[in-house]
Amino acid sequence: MAGYTRIMSEAAEQLGDARPDVVVVQAGVGGLAAAVASWICHEEARPNQGAPTETRQRLIVCEPIAAPCLLETARAGQPVQVTERDTIMTGLCAGRVSSTAWSVIVSTADAFVAIDDRWAELAIAQLARPVDGDSPVVAGASGAAGLGALMAMMEQEGLEPLRSRAGVRNSTVVLLINTEGATDPLLRSRILDRDQATLRERVSDRLKR
Repeated sequence: MAGYTRIMSEAAEQLGDARPDVVVVQAGVGGLAAAVASWICHEEARPNQGAPTETRQRLIVCEPIAAPCLLETARAGQPVQVTERDTIMTGLCAGRVSSTAWSVIVSTADAFVAIDDRWAELAIAQLARPVDGDSPVVAGASGAAGLGALMAMMEQEGLEPLRSRAGVRNSTVVLLINTEGATDPLLRSRILDRDQATLRERVSDRLKR
């Protein structure tokens, strides 16, 4: 898990004096999420770096709804086993959170969210076709999950309480971490062949079921 903190160190170097309000990180068994949580705690504890509790960086952990082991663990108050189902976010498909990772995550995470595959598809398409001159980002489903979770939080009816609790608004600065490239080029190609309006329609239909 300690090696994952290098990702955050590189992000900090790129951010310079900028400071994200929220970090959204995807999780399988929780290794990356624990590393991010540990890094946030370390940064907040540094001299002259700490912020008042009400303004500290907030951490949102996301995972596929097909394997919501962290969400269910948070609800149960202890690590639990969940049944894994098929998901395109294969790198995040885990039935049980690491107990070592959980001991770090539980003390830092502000919210947990599990997302449908369609949000990951939307995120892949959004990263591939950015706006306002941003560079395209090639991402697989697991890598794009953080953006998918953010999109779901902003758009999905029923997630308003979570969005409010995590303090996510239109003006919030959010750090997302893409952890993989096109691990399944055929899947990515199929997703990009669809227009985003069609993808959003499918998300809407799925959520109505």
